[in-house]
Amino acid sequence: MIRNLFIAMVLGLLAAENALAVPETVSVRVTDVTTSSFAVVWLTDVAAMPQVEVYTDAAMTNRLTETISLSPMPDAPQEVAAAARSKGIMKIRVTGVTPNTTYYVRTVTADPAAADSISYSGVQGVNTAAEVVPYQTAEDGSSRALPTT
Repeated sequence: MIRNLFIAMVLGLLAAENALAVPETVSVRVTDVTTSSFAVVWLTDVAAMPQVEVYTDAAMTNRLTETISLSPMPDAPQEVAAAARSKGIMKIRVTGVTPNTTYYVRTVTADPAAADSISYSGVQGVNTAAEVVPYQTAEDGSSRALPTT
Protein backbone atom coordinates (compact mmCIF):
# COMPACT_ATOMS: atom_id res chain seq x y z
CA MET A 1 0.00 0.00 0.00
CA ILE A 2 2.72 2.50 0.98
CA ARG A 3 4.80 1.44 -2.00
CA ASN A 4 1.90 2.12 -4.40
CA LEU A 5 1.28 5.49 -2.77
CA PHE A 6 4.98 6.38 -3.13
CA ILE A 7 4.98 5.37 -6.82
CA ALA A 8 1.82 7.42 -7.44
CA MET A 9 3.41 10.47 -5.77
CA VAL A 10 6.60 10.17 -7.82
CA LEU A 11 4.65 9.79 -11.06
CA GLY A 12 2.47 12.75 -10.10
CA LEU A 13 5.52 14.92 -9.44
CA LEU A 14 7.09 13.93 -12.75
CA ALA A 15 3.87 14.73 -14.59
CA ALA A 16 3.57 18.08 -12.80
CA GLU A 17 7.19 18.95 -13.62
CA ASN A 18 6.61 18.26 -17.32
CA ALA A 19 3.33 20.19 -17.29
CA LEU A 20 5.01 23.28 -15.82
CA ALA A 21 8.09 23.21 -18.05
CA VAL A 22 7.96 25.88 -20.74
CA PRO A 23 10.58 26.70 -23.35
CA GLU A 24 13.09 29.31 -22.27
CA THR A 25 13.33 32.34 -24.57
CA VAL A 26 16.41 34.59 -24.37
CA SER A 27 18.26 37.27 -26.35
CA VAL A 28 15.26 38.61 -28.26
CA ARG A 29 16.43 41.26 -30.74
CA VAL A 30 14.75 43.31 -33.44
CA THR A 31 17.05 43.64 -36.47
CA ASP A 32 17.10 44.57 -40.15
CA VAL A 33 14.56 47.40 -39.77
CA THR A 34 13.48 49.01 -43.06
CA THR A 35 10.54 51.13 -44.15
CA SER A 36 8.42 48.04 -44.83
CA SER A 37 9.89 45.21 -42.74
CA PHE A 38 11.87 44.12 -39.71
CA ALA A 39 13.22 40.84 -38.36
CA VAL A 40 13.08 39.32 -34.88
CA VAL A 41 15.75 36.87 -33.72
CA TRP A 42 16.00 34.94 -30.46
CA LEU A 43 17.35 31.82 -28.81
CA THR A 44 15.41 29.07 -27.13
CA ASP A 45 16.13 25.75 -25.49
CA VAL A 46 13.86 23.67 -27.76
CA ALA A 47 13.78 22.91 -31.46
CA ALA A 48 10.64 24.81 -32.46
CA MET A 49 9.03 26.66 -35.35
CA PRO A 50 9.54 30.40 -34.79
CA GLN A 51 6.43 32.52 -34.33
CA VAL A 52 5.79 36.16 -33.42
CA GLU A 53 2.77 38.27 -32.59
CA VAL A 54 2.69 41.87 -33.86
CA TYR A 55 0.51 44.58 -32.33
CA THR A 56 -0.17 48.26 -32.96
CA ASP A 57 -0.25 49.03 -29.21
CA ALA A 58 1.89 48.14 -26.21
CA ALA A 59 -1.17 46.80 -24.34
CA MET A 60 -1.48 44.12 -27.06
CA THR A 61 -5.17 44.81 -27.75
CA ASN A 62 -4.88 45.24 -31.54
CA ARG A 63 -3.05 42.30 -33.10
CA LEU A 64 -2.08 42.58 -36.77
CA THR A 65 -2.84 39.53 -38.86
CA GLU A 66 -4.35 40.64 -42.16
CA THR A 67 -1.92 43.30 -43.36
CA ILE A 68 1.41 41.71 -42.49
CA SER A 69 3.31 38.64 -43.60
CA LEU A 70 5.56 36.49 -41.40
CA SER A 71 8.45 34.56 -42.94
CA PRO A 72 10.25 32.10 -40.63
CA MET A 73 13.99 31.85 -41.28
CA PRO A 74 13.98 34.14 -44.34
CA ASP A 75 16.73 33.96 -46.93
CA ALA A 76 18.09 30.67 -45.61
CA PRO A 77 18.20 27.36 -47.48
CA GLN A 78 15.92 24.73 -45.93
CA GLU A 79 18.87 22.74 -44.56
CA VAL A 80 20.32 25.81 -42.83
CA ALA A 81 16.94 26.87 -41.43
CA ALA A 82 16.29 23.36 -40.09
CA ALA A 83 19.75 23.18 -38.49
CA ALA A 84 19.28 26.58 -36.85
CA ARG A 85 15.85 25.64 -35.47
CA SER A 86 17.23 22.35 -34.14
CA LYS A 87 19.79 24.37 -32.16
CA GLY A 88 17.14 26.81 -30.86
CA ILE A 89 18.09 29.71 -33.14
CA MET A 90 14.91 31.46 -34.29
CA LYS A 91 14.29 34.25 -36.83
CA ILE A 92 11.20 35.72 -38.43
CA ARG A 93 10.93 38.54 -40.95
CA VAL A 94 7.80 40.69 -40.66
CA THR A 95 6.80 42.42 -43.91
CA GLY A 96 3.91 44.63 -44.94
CA VAL A 97 4.38 47.21 -42.19
CA THR A 98 4.08 50.97 -42.70
CA PRO A 99 7.05 53.38 -42.76
CA ASN A 100 7.70 55.59 -39.72
CA THR A 101 5.34 53.57 -37.50
CA THR A 102 5.75 51.95 -34.10
CA TYR A 103 4.82 48.30 -33.74
CA TYR A 104 5.00 45.99 -30.73
CA VAL A 105 6.21 42.43 -31.09
CA ARG A 106 6.67 39.39 -28.87
CA THR A 107 8.01 35.95 -29.67
CA VAL A 108 6.05 32.75 -29.25
CA THR A 109 7.98 29.54 -28.70
CA ALA A 110 5.97 26.32 -28.61
CA ASP A 111 7.63 23.05 -27.67
CA PRO A 112 6.71 20.63 -30.49
CA ALA A 113 6.93 17.74 -28.04
CA ALA A 114 4.36 19.26 -25.65
CA ALA A 115 1.47 21.21 -27.21
CA ASP A 116 0.63 23.02 -23.95
CA SER A 117 4.21 24.15 -23.39
CA ILE A 118 4.35 27.69 -24.82
CA SER A 119 6.65 30.56 -23.91
CA TYR A 120 6.08 34.25 -24.69
CA SER A 121 8.80 36.87 -24.58
CA GLY A 122 8.26 40.35 -23.25
CA VAL A 123 6.84 42.91 -25.65
CA GLN A 124 9.34 45.04 -27.57
CA GLY A 125 8.65 48.17 -29.55
CA VAL A 126 10.08 48.65 -33.04
CA ASN A 127 9.96 51.83 -35.10
CA THR A 128 10.07 51.27 -38.84
CA ALA A 129 12.33 53.55 -40.84
CA ALA A 130 10.84 56.74 -42.28
CA GLU A 131 12.99 56.44 -45.39
CA VAL A 132 15.94 54.53 -46.75
CA VAL A 133 19.03 56.67 -47.16
CA PRO A 134 21.33 55.21 -49.80
CA TYR A 135 25.04 54.99 -49.09
CA GLN A 136 27.96 55.27 -51.43
CA THR A 137 31.50 54.08 -51.02
CA ALA A 138 34.10 56.85 -50.96
CA GLU A 139 37.50 56.53 -52.63
CA ASP A 140 39.10 55.72 -49.25
CA GLY A 141 36.73 52.74 -48.83
CA SER A 142 34.51 54.31 -46.18
CA SER A 143 30.73 54.58 -46.54
CA ARG A 144 28.69 57.73 -46.20
CA ALA A 145 25.10 58.75 -46.79
CA LEU A 146 24.36 60.32 -50.13
CA PRO A 147 23.23 63.92 -49.83
CA THR A 148 19.48 64.39 -49.98
CA THR A 149 18.07 66.88 -52.47
